[in-house]
This record gives sequence, structure tokens and C-alpha cells, in this order.
Amino acid sequence: MRAYFAQEIIAEQGPLEEAYLLEDGGVITGVVKELPYGVSVEVYEGCFLAPGLIDVHTHGALGYETGFGEKEGLRKWSEFEMMHGVTGFLPTAASIPLERIRKAADDVRELAAQPHANILGLHMEGPFFAPGEKIGAQNPKYIRKEFTPEYKEFLTAYRGVVKYIAVDPALETAEEIVTFCAGQGILVSAAHSSIAYVDFLPKKNWGFSGITHTFNGMNGLDHRLPGLAYAACMDRDLFAEIICDGHHVSYLMAKLFFQLKDRQKSVLITDSLAATGMPRGMYTLGDIQVELAADGKATKWDGGLAGSTITLDQAVRNLVQILNLPLHEAILMASTVPARMLGMDRFKGCLGPGKDADFIVLNSDLNVIATYIKGKNMFSKG
Repeated sequence: MRAYFAQEIIAEQGPLEEAYLLEDGGVITGVVKELPYGVSVEVYEGCFLAPGLIDVHTHGALGYETGFGEKEGLRKWSEFEMMHGVTGFLPTAASIPLERIRKAADDVRELAAQPHANILGLHMEGPFFAPGEKIGAQNPKYIRKEFTPEYKEFLTAYRGVVKYIAVDPALETAEEIVTFCAGQGILVSAAHSSIAYVDFLPKKNWGFSGITHTFNGMNGLDHRLPGLAYAACMDRDLFAEIICDGHHVSYLMAKLFFQLKDRQKSVLITDSLAATGMPRGMYTLGDIQVELAADGKATKWDGGLAGSTITLDQAVRNLVQILNLPLHEAILMASTVPARMLGMDRFKGCLGPGKDADFIVLNSDLNVIATYIKGKNMFSKG
């Protein structure tokens, strides 16, 4: 058994000051105020110890994009995520050809099987969308309206690898797609759609679990005909992703979101792309050219946003330092809630007995200084 001491531990039962996390064989055995006799301890004075972060929507980093790079790029991206406190993430494919999605799924399956991996499965943001003003940075060349046998065969063959898929609920084939995916145990999110809330409501029970990047790629909180943003903010049975980089959602609107939405259903994401962790310049997302500016804003040729370059630890800091949310609430939405959404909360997402010892250490500025996966130190700063 080993113990870890911190100024505050964000435990399953809530924040505990000056406490010890106990770990044995990669599994948490408890969070206590008194150190058991004879147990060696790692001391993190003046620091916070929190559950590892989980990003369910991220396209890439360090020049690598899901479905375009090789395994080495995925491995380096995985290490980059660990540096930012991410102990679990879903590499996310934009709308790209099926052969590229299959390549990404193969790489994800192989690397996810390695000891102390932080890759949890594959997320498909598309290609089941329709052309139009809400398509965002999805490549129109690759979007599909039909649910062809080859996609059914792929999703069946990669059951357990593909964890999450985004679909436009307004598609004529949406009911077939959603019910099929839900039957395979794949989470389905509504995304990139002009559908009005009143039209989405009867479709929700097909098997939709949530809403993709709230306020982006959808009609908003219009006072006469609200869109998916209303479902994201008000429907307590739906999870809702949100990007808190200051570009995708203004902090004023983010504040409104967090006042309306149940914390237990709010999912902090990055929607990061290959340009993350890279200098300003030109990059791609699904073969679409993306320009990264000095302020970290990524845009396509028409000035529209094309993913973000934020990291999940920075998103947590933004919630605490800009929106003044308590740290334990910010961590909840970046760890516990996404784990619950993925159905992995039985062993991930919080610091409690029997859970995987996936945890991070934050200094007083909330910067990540250590990341542990199943009790193994995978990153340590200084």
C-alpha cells in the first residue's frame, strides 16, 4: 500500500483538507485523515489531489489528427494528454472516409490495450450530417445521409471500440442510425443540426444521450424557436458538452449555461484539433485547411471556428479563475460526469474505494504537476 498526502483531496464524498489517498495495486483503498502505520507516503504540500480528467471529444494534438496520423502520433498525443492531467480520452474522428475511421479504430484498439493507457475508445463526430449552415468544420465532401451496410458492418465489428457518435437528428435516416448505435451500446449525441427543439423532442427517445458542443453547430436560445441549445441547457436527462475556451462560447453565455444546467450532466470538453500544442500556422481538420492564430483561435477559410486548441486542464482553470466556480465542481464536470456518461463510473472518474487510482496533482495555480494512472506515475513536473 502507498499513500499520497495533499493540502486538499477532491474525494468521492467531497473535498477533504490535509488528507491521504491510499492506493494498493493500482486501486484506491480509501481517503483518510490519518496515515496508517507503516505506509510510505508521497507528500504534495500546498497542492490539490483530484481525479484524473476525461476528455470525450478531442480530435488531436501535436500535429496528429484522429484517422490521419500513425500510431506513433497517437502515442505522442496520449503522452501530451497525460501532461495535462488527462487519464482518459476518446480520440475523435471528424467526418472522414470510412477507411480512415477504420484505421483510427485499429490504432485506438491496440494502444488502449496497453498497460496504463489513457485511451478509452473512439468517438465519431459524423459522418451522419446534412449540408447546411450548421455543418461547421465538418467536411461536406465526407458527410453522409445514408446508413449503408458498410457502416453497419463497421460498427458491429468494432463494438466496444467505438464508444460515442454524433448524429444530426433531422436526417431522414437518423432514427435507424440512432437505434442501431444505441443497440450496440454506443452513446449517441445530437449535433450539427438546424432542428428546432420542438421537433427534436419526439426524436430524443430514439436513443440520444446528449448534445455535442453546446451552442455550436445548432440553433441557440432563440426566444421564439429555440434549437438544440435549449435541450442542452434544460433537459435533465441529456448530457451536454461545452467548450470553455472563450472563443466557442462567451464567458457570459457559459455562466448562463452553468446556472441552467445540472452539474451532474455538464461535460467539459476541448474539441481540440491537431494544432493543439503547436505554433501558429496552417493545419487541417478532416482535410479542411485551418489557420491557428497567435491567440489560439483556429478558423477555416471563411472565418468560422474549426475546433479549439485548449487543453482540458486549462478549461478547468478557466471555470475556476474566470467563472469563479469551485474547483471541485470544475473537476466534477471534467472527470466524474464524463466517466458516468461513458458508463465507466464504476471504476473511473472519482477518488473512492475500489476505483482505479487515476489521479492528478495540481499546484496552487491549478497547473498539473503529476499524473497517475492505476497508481503509476505517468508524468511528473520538476
